Amino acid sequence: MATLPGNVKIKGDAPTWKEKRDLLADPATPAPALAAIAGMLEAAGQLEEAASFFHRAGDTAAVERLRRHGVEHGDSFLWLATCRLLGALPFPADEAHALAARAESQGRPFDARSALAAIEDADGLARIEALIPTALPVKPVEQKMADAVEEFEATHAEGDGGERGPKDEGSQGVAKIGG
Repeated sequence: MATLPGNVKIKGDAPTWKEKRDLLADPATPAPALAAIAGMLEAAGQLEEAASFFHRAGDTAAVERLRRHGVEHGDSFLWLATCRLLGALPFPADEAHALAARAESQGRPFDARSALAAIEDADGLARIEALIPTALPVKPVEQKMADAVEEFEATHAEGDGGERGPKDEGSQGVAKIGG
C-alpha cells in the first residue's frame, strides 16, 4: 500500500483503474495527490490519463506541455483531449496542420485525418484520405459460414458416436463420458 500526498492511500505502487476513476471523480481528492498520480501516469506513458489528472490538480502548464507533446509527436488523441481540457476550442488550425504533417511523416494517416477533421479542413482531409487504404471487401454472411464449416471439417475428424474431436495423430476422437 502506498500513501500519496494528502494522506491518500492506494493499494499498490500505482493506482488501479478503479482507484484512478474514483480519485479523479472525487472533488475531495487533494490536488497534490492528483498531481502525484499524474506524474506516475506520465512516467508510464499514459499521457491522456495524466492530462486529466493534471487538469483536475489545476496544473494548466503540465496540460499545455502535454498538448505540445501531442503536436510534436503526431498524437491526435492526446492533442484533442488536451485542447478540450484547456478549452482551446475551436481547435487551433496551426497546431492541427503541424500535427497532421508530423503524423503523415510517421506513416500514421489516421492521426493526421483526426487532426484535420477537428478543424474541418476538407482539402487536407481529401489528400490524407487518399493515403488510407480502403477496406477489404466484405464477404456475404453465407460465404463466411461456409468457410467456417469447411475450416472446421478440415481440422476435425469423426469421433466415437458421430461426435467430432480435434484431428491429432493417434486421436480416437472424443470419448463419451458416462456411457
